[in-house]
Amino acid sequence: MGRGQADVLLERVGLAPDVLELEQELVRPEIMVLLGATAALPVWGEMMAALEPEPVDFPRPESIVQAMIDPQSGLLADASCPGAIELPFVKGSAPQARAPCAGNPVMDNVKGFFQRLLGQ
Repeated sequence: MGRGQADVLLERVGLAPDVLELEQELVRPEIMVLLGATAALPVWGEMMAALEPEPVDFPRPESIVQAMIDPQSGLLADASCPGAIELPFVKGSAPQARAPCAGNPVMDNVKGFFQRLLGQ
């Protein structure tokens, strides 16, 4: 519908010239995007809330492993590293070096052995 046809249609439904000027101002693309987003977002939110979506738990492929990573160094971490996060890696691609904040696994095993032996 051309600009002239829209004017004729609006005049037929009884809109005054000042309303026509406002309508012409609102047809600018940047205004239309704003109006579209403002109108669509609440509708989308209500629709999603009504659907009550449930999280999907996809099975992890055997080729994917999880590793604790120290975000400061990008190296393997353990519980003693502050802010360590668990990230997925393709098997064999996780970092091999340990972060400075991570304990020594050999010494941790030795320490754990003696603690169990002595009942601590």
